[in-house]
Amino acid sequence: MGYQTTIMFLNDAYIDIEKNPDQVIKNILDALKNTNEQSKTYSIGCFANPMEAIKTEHADIPRIYMTWRNMIVEIGVTNNTIRDVKLRKTLLKIAKSIFKRESEIIKEIESRQ
Repeated sequence: MGYQTTIMFLNDAYIDIEKNPDQVIKNILDALKNTNEQSKTYSIGCFANPMEAIKTEHADIPRIYMTWRNMIVEIGVTNNTIRDVKLRKTLLKIAKSIFKRESEIIKEIESRQ
C-alpha cells in the first residue's frame, strides 16, 4: 500500500480558493510530499490558513480525524503533537460521544434488518 494525505479547507475562503486555483494546486502538491513534517497550514489569496494538511502517513496506519472549531485534529495512534492536556481531554470526550451515537445508529439499522 501507499501513503495517504488528509486535507481540510475552510469554506469561508471559498472565493479566494476559486480565484487562486494555481496556488491551491501548488499547496496540494506540497501537502502530498509532507512526509517529514507535522500538520501544515497553507495560505490562499487573502486567507492565512484556509487549508490544512495532516502529515502524510502510510496507508496501513489507522487514523481518525476530527474537524472542530476551524481545525482538523488527528486522534490516536500517530498523534504525539498535541501537548495541551485539556484539549486532548475535550477531543476524547467529543470522540466518545460520536462513537456512542454511531453505536446507536448501528443498533437502529440492525433492528430494521
